[in-house]
Amino acid sequence: YIKEKKKGIYEESRRKQWYNNNLQVGSIGKLWRAYKKFFEFNSNKEDFSFHVSLHPVMPHIPDSIATLELFVHGEKQEGFVIPLKPENPSICRKENNKQIVVKVKNPVQKEGPSGINNILVSYFLSESHRLKKNVKLHKEQSIVKNSRETTIIISNFEPEETYNITVSYVTAYGLGEPSETVQSIGILDIMRKTDGCIVDNDEKYKSGNSATDSSVSIIDCANLCAKNKSNIAWS
Repeated sequence: YIKEKKKGIYEESRRKQWYNNNLQVGSIGKLWRAYKKFFEFNSNKEDFSFHVSLHPVMPHIPDSIATLELFVHGEKQEGFVIPLKPENPSICRKENNKQIVVKVKNPVQKEGPSGINNILVSYFLSESHRLKKNVKLHKEQSIVKNSRETTIIISNFEPEETYNITVSYVTAYGLGEPSETVQSIGILDIMRKTDGCIVDNDEKYKSGNSATDSSVSIIDCANLCAKNKSNIAWS
């Protein structure tokens, strides 16, 4: 510090340090989050152990600051890497909003301990009444081989509720980092974005064929609306 100060190069040399490089700091943070998620999901495997080694950072390869080694029964598994974070899945509701179809892009397959065998879907209510249990649920499914994507179908959803959904790649040695959260919108949230309930479609509404029966509940009305995607409002 003193030598650089005397030479008048301290500020310039400090600016060139890795911790002032946003790209490198961001990459290191991303790597740390991936490691943290991996350890959180896989810390209960007594037969497995993991060793993280730190290295001097290479400016053009920020992820080189650390490597992860996997040991099973004390034997190192050569070439193991944590599964990448999946792209966000595409989702849609079917069967009167009681079923969700999740489509996930398949990862590039690797040989050995890094091979990805399954996809795990995690889901839970986005909002929940204090008297309603909100337990995170999971469904794991094998990857469809020789295909660009895998489709997972999950049933028994509450049609009026909105769900948060993430997907993760699964190896024989644990889960990778989950995708970003994607929401599957329920009937009630769709209704909140509008100002009434039109039954069937706009054409019938214009002809006077609308829900006038006082016995029709708000959920019944929403269910009727949800059957036709052209409905944009409710009354």
